[in-house]
Amino acid sequence: MGTRTAAAMGGRVPEGILASPRLLCTPALRTEVLNVVLEEMGNRIEDLQKNVNDLMVQAGIENSIKEQM
Repeated sequence: MGTRTAAAMGGRVPEGILASPRLLCTPALRTEVLNVVLEEMGNRIEDLQKNVNDLMVQAGIENSIKEQM
């Protein structure tokens, strides 16, 4: 991977990089990879929440979404 950061790779972490400690030899690189992984996970959670909200609206449960917040 050289000196390229995860952000320079389009914000994607290559498959298997987390399973190979030799590839994560510097603390800065580990931090960069962890940040990208956490951001991607957050994006997936947001997408999931949007899908759940859409399904609840379709089911006619709009008000309880606002009540829970």
